[in-house]
Amino acid sequence: MNLWGQLQRSKMKYVLIGILFILLICGIKYDITRVEKNELRKEEEISRIEDYFKKDFEIYKILSWIERSPINTKVFKLQKYIYLLQTEEDKKRTILSGVPYWPFASRKEAVRYYAKLPEEERDWYMVISQSLVYIAYATEEERILLKEAAEYFNKQYGCLD
Repeated sequence: MNLWGQLQRSKMKYVLIGILFILLICGIKYDITRVEKNELRKEEEISRIEDYFKKDFEIYKILSWIERSPINTKVFKLQKYIYLLQTEEDKKRTILSGVPYWPFASRKEAVRYYAKLPEEERDWYMVISQSLVYIAYATEEERILLKEAAEYFNKQYGCLD
């Protein structure tokens, strides 16, 4: 093989490596942007739920270093809860009492996680707006409030489960 052909092949290798590097950087940037948008949507969802439950519940974020028992579910992301919906009585009892709550970036994502739950566990959860709420710990009064919230958001977004 001649020298010119070898130079052409080595140049092509560098061009391909350069293109792959550019694609990798673009993919990482896209992923970071997507994660930031999802976090913003979750914050908006928390704010929406907080506005709806002004008098009834307060949202409390469980810090990562606080030891907590996992919820007994087979869906990995839901095994450890991050937020609690707390009433005044919950706050008086203990800092970690209340109704576990997971905000998601979209209603579609919340419904997808609800659908992943085993059939016997679905009665323990409720989709409210773009969130999943664990109602097994809720009192009857709290369940009524949560059911009203689910109906309100279903009407507002035109979603009926």
